[in-house]
Amino acid sequence: MSSPPISPLAQAVDRLCLRKGSRLKDLGRAPVDRISVRRFREALGLPPDPALGVPPMLVHHLLRPDVDVTVDVRPHETIDSVLDNPVNGGTEVSFNRALRLEETISGELVLADAYLREGKSGAMAVVVTESRYSDAQGAPVACVRSTMIYRGAKP
Repeated sequence: MSSPPISPLAQAVDRLCLRKGSRLKDLGRAPVDRISVRRFREALGLPPDPALGVPPMLVHHLLRPDVDVTVDVRPHETIDSVLDNPVNGGTEVSFNRALRLEETISGELVLADAYLREGKSGAMAVVVTESRYSDAQGAPVACVRSTMIYRGAKP
């Protein structure tokens, strides 16, 4: 008796498990400049003066200037071309310290975890990524941990 074939969803998760902890993307570098701080504060409805402080979430938007700062929009980046039907599974943010004006921040996107989970409508792939931000000395500044749930796989 042969075992049932492994589903494309399970195969995709197996491929991702081999890449856990690996860098998926270099997010680049950007300065925490007064113009960026002013624009971010204005977008959030805060007084625009950078001297009033750098909002912590600027770190996530600093390296993605094309993103609307008033909406948590996650690009549906396909980590595996087979995964399909993505749903936002949540976001956790941790800050190690406050941002400082005129410092340079760099970031990288890392695959933190991937696993299968059984849901009401069947198997789902859960993929967790971390956007890790650090200062010029390499010390961690913040981490944005994002979970995406894929409810299907392309044939």
